[in-house]
Amino acid sequence: RMRPASWAMLLVPASHWYDLGIQRTIRITTNTGTSLEGTPEHPIIVADARGQFVFRCLRDLQRGDRAIVKYNTQTFGDATRIPDAETAYILGLLTGDGCLTVKGRIAFTNADREIVDRFCRYFRERYRYTPHRATRPYDFTITDERTYDTFVNTYGLRAVYAAQKTIPEWILLAPKPIVRSFLQGLFDTDGTADARRGYVQLSSSSPALMRTVHVLLLNFGVVNRLHARRKLYNGKLQYYVEMSGDSLP
Repeated sequence: RMRPASWAMLLVPASHWYDLGIQRTIRITTNTGTSLEGTPEHPIIVADARGQFVFRCLRDLQRGDRAIVKYNTQTFGDATRIPDAETAYILGLLTGDGCLTVKGRIAFTNADREIVDRFCRYFRERYRYTPHRATRPYDFTITDERTYDTFVNTYGLRAVYAAQKTIPEWILLAPKPIVRSFLQGLFDTDGTADARRGYVQLSSSSPALMRTVHVLLLNFGVVNRLHARRKLYNGKLQYYVEMSGDSLP
């Protein structure tokens, strides 16, 4: 809820909800990649020609209107299914460089010695299982049904290919330290930092994953841009979240 006099945002429980059945919706996308979707009469806040905040229905928006997107909301859940920050970090690693499409097997591919050591140490200490090298030099596998079941059915990792990956629901419902550690693991695998150009970037072929990362970063107060471009070798879309300049925490 917004306090009209100061435009301050307040977090309050929902007072009502309405079941209007199936309705036509309108989706808009800002130049930073934020998507908003609602029924045509749903109002959002925009800046008018004088820079004043006003409500405008989705059906009345025009290209070039300036939608006001709230960030740094610092709104997190309290679910404790993910037991600790280190487990959340491992889930981030596996979302980035892991594969669970073979039932009963967790595969992880990474060439960074520090990350690999941390990954292997976690499973040795928590599950008394040492991931073993596969045929390729940077591939590590865990072939333990109990461990696989925990990560898929308890923690919510999906056994899908890269383009269908998502952030586990139990991460989205978790407290701030858990969400932060998951993002750290994800950026440690699929992220890059360019010191010369001054930006940090995350890349994935999954649109659902990247849209959620975009929103999570805004919630942390990190302004970022979500965009996509086609790969030269196969024409498929690759998605990017980028942060630069004052947006970097």
